[in-house]
Amino acid sequence: MWAENLLASLKKLALLDESLLTAIPEAITKEPAMRGAFDTSVVSGLQEELERRRAAVAQELAASTPQKEQRKGELSQAEAAFEDAKAKQHVGAEAYTEARSAQSTAEASVKQAQKALSQLDPQVKALQKDLKKLEAELADFYAGPRSALAELSERIEPTEPEVTEQADA
Repeated sequence: MWAENLLASLKKLALLDESLLTAIPEAITKEPAMRGAFDTSVVSGLQEELERRRAAVAQELAASTPQKEQRKGELSQAEAAFEDAKAKQHVGAEAYTEARSAQSTAEASVKQAQKALSQLDPQVKALQKDLKKLEAELADFYAGPRSALAELSERIEPTEPEVTEQADA
């Protein structure tokens, strides 16, 4: 069973050619003393191929170490930029919330002012009516008693008041 699992893994990795893949299960299940020259050749070929692949992977890992360190630095910078952006977003969200609250308060104030203004409308109309009435009375006054006073004032000649000198004592 383990030989089939190994074979399936090797097929997935495409490490060996098809001819070796068919010979491997039989060769590796035999005891080393029971293997013939072909089985020994298959097992040693498998070991060599696995060792070559291991060395290639180790070399790739060693070569990628500087890139790994560079990526760590880039990751740290990206995380710092993310945290900075997140903090700015929180500040922006708080500012938005405050502005929205101020807007709601202002809208409520506008509604109250409009309501107060609509309640003043009847008073304004009454005052305008009173103003028209008083303006009419004023016009009547100018036409009547004031004009009569002006006529009378024109008929009377102004007299100069007598000036008396008092002696110094």
